[in-house]
Amino acid sequence: MVFFSKGRENYARKAFMRFDVDNSGTVDRYEFACALKEGVGVKCNDDDIQLLEQAFFGDDVEEIKYQSFIDFVRSHYTKSHAHD
Repeated sequence: MVFFSKGRENYARKAFMRFDVDNSGTVDRYEFACALKEGVGVKCNDDDIQLLEQAFFGDDVEEIKYQSFIDFVRSHYTKSHAHD
């Protein structure tokens, strides 16, 4: 079992806060794309941004709440490190 540490959760929290430009407690598609274009430690081109946006938002979601963001990051981190 992979453990999502407090340090990793803190990193995800800081990322959410950086994405949530208007401090609304949600991240919309525009904020998400802008944050990725400005840079969050990973180089993203427009195709990368579209793929990440689709993964986070899907087809019918316009905003992501904080807990949904954390749950998504935790889930994908756990899946990607399951065989470590």
